[in-house]
Amino acid sequence: MKALAGLLGVLALLAAAPEAQAQSTGLTWRLDIPRPEKGCEFPDFSLPDTSGTMVSFKEFGGKPILLAFCSCYTDTCCPILARLEELRTKHAGKVVVILVCCETAPALAKDSFQKLEEQCRGSADRVLIDDGWQTRIPFLVSALPTTYLIDPSFCMRFKAVTVADLNTPEFAAELERVLAPAP
Repeated sequence: MKALAGLLGVLALLAAAPEAQAQSTGLTWRLDIPRPEKGCEFPDFSLPDTSGTMVSFKEFGGKPILLAFCSCYTDTCCPILARLEELRTKHAGKVVVILVCCETAPALAKDSFQKLEEQCRGSADRVLIDDGWQTRIPFLVSALPTTYLIDPSFCMRFKAVTVADLNTPEFAAELERVLAPAP
């Protein structure tokens, strides 16, 4: 409860300005980024991959995208990785799976990135690292895992806040609509 109250306090302070400086980490959280909303264009962002190369989200255009935010070093990671692997296998070559590993530690060891890459190999096309909440706060990702279904034109079509949401008829129908060939 204290952690939630603290997070709400931080969010209230951050909401007062379009940019807020995170004193302890030196990161800048951009709050002028549009929030993802169903039917609207998903905002662009850039994060490093496991090798440290900066990657822009817009580089993945042209195919539907499953963008999953999760904590890759906890037990909550296993179910989402398994479900993403199922979806990636079922729709091979038709959907891009991007995993955003959200960690609160500002500096994770390089060897842990290599282990992460190996762990996620079957479930994601690309693994990005958000070690300071650069995307979680502006995109209002309040629970991990959170997964977005984004169409080839970057329009957000579905938000899943749990792994169970990825097993609903609503998600399946939306995925089929996004995967259907354009008329």
